[in-house]
Formats: sequence, C-alpha cells, structure tokens
Amino acid sequence: MAESQRTAHRRPGRPDVAEAVRECLRRSCYLQLRKVTCHVCENVLILRGQLPSYYFKQLAQELALETVMQSGGVEDVINRIEVKA
Repeated sequence: MAESQRTAHRRPGRPDVAEAVRECLRRSCYLQLRKVTCHVCENVLILRGQLPSYYFKQLAQELALETVMQSGGVEDVINRIEVKA
C-alpha cells in the first residue's frame, strides 16, 4: 500500500508532539503553512491540508520532521497535504 494511502486507526497519540508541530508551522514566515493541520495517531504524525505548490508541501513535511526529531515519541510522518494551485 502506498505511503500516502495508509490509514491510521484512531487511538490516542502524543498530542504534545502535534501541538509542537502546529506551533512550528504557525511561526513560519510562509503564511500558507499556517493552514496545515496535523494530529498524532498510534505514534504517527499525519499532516493534512491544501497548499499551492509541492515546494510548500515538502517544506511543511521537513519542518514537521525536524520538530518530531526534537520532540520524540513519533515513529513516522505521513504527508497527506494536497497540492492545489
């Protein structure tokens, strides 16, 4: 199954990690990233939303990964952000 097609079952995760990622995206100088949402489910951080380019999609993922590496407690990041120009 493709990475972006995996489905995470709803089970409590580490909400503090998700909040740290949301805060990092909110602090970004790119206003578009502030619309990205995320949650943790079974130790997997899932990014969702719509962005205008693959550059912003990748940037959101890199910022999330950097934050996750600092915070710990998450095994994987799934990027389900859609690109809509």
